[in-house]
Amino acid sequence: MKHCAFFLLVTMLTVCFQTCAPIDDGWKPASPPFQTDPVFYPYINDFEYYARIDASFIPIRMNKLQPGTAGMCHKLHIGDVIVAVYIEINKSTWENITELQKNNLIFHELGHCALNRGHTSLNNYVDMCPSSFMHEAILSDYCLQENYQKYLDEMFPGWRANEI
Repeated sequence: MKHCAFFLLVTMLTVCFQTCAPIDDGWKPASPPFQTDPVFYPYINDFEYYARIDASFIPIRMNKLQPGTAGMCHKLHIGDVIVAVYIEINKSTWENITELQKNNLIFHELGHCALNRGHTSLNNYVDMCPSSFMHEAILSDYCLQENYQKYLDEMFPGWRANEI
C-alpha cells in the first residue's frame, strides 16, 4: 500500500505542471533545484520596487522553449496547492530583444507568477498599442516608450506611493 501511495504521489508531481494558474496569497511555494540567472536580477529588482512584493522566491532561468514562446511561468500543483513555481525565458528571444523589451518580458512573466495576472484581451489597445504589459506578445519599443507610465499604473496600482 505504501508503494502504491508513493507511486501515486510521484505520478501527480510529474503530471501536474501548469502555467499561469493561481498562486495563494501570502504563501511561497518551494523553488526548483536551480537559482535565478544573475542576468535577471536588475529586472526582478525593478519589478519588486513597483509591485512592493518580494519576488526573489521565483527562480528565473534561460532555456530553449518552443518557437514563438518568449517565456513561461510554471506552477507545479498537487490538487489546489502550488508546491513550486519558476520562470523560463527563451534564450534566443532574450538575445534578440531590446532592454525595454527584456524588462517587459520579465514584468510579464512575474505578473503571471507573482501577481496571478492573466493575459489582457487581444482587442484591448490604446492608440495602436496594447494596454498592458500582460499582452500576450512582447511589446514594441515604440509602445513601451510612449506608454511606459500607463503600463506601470495598470499593472501596479498605487506604485507612485513608492516615489518620494
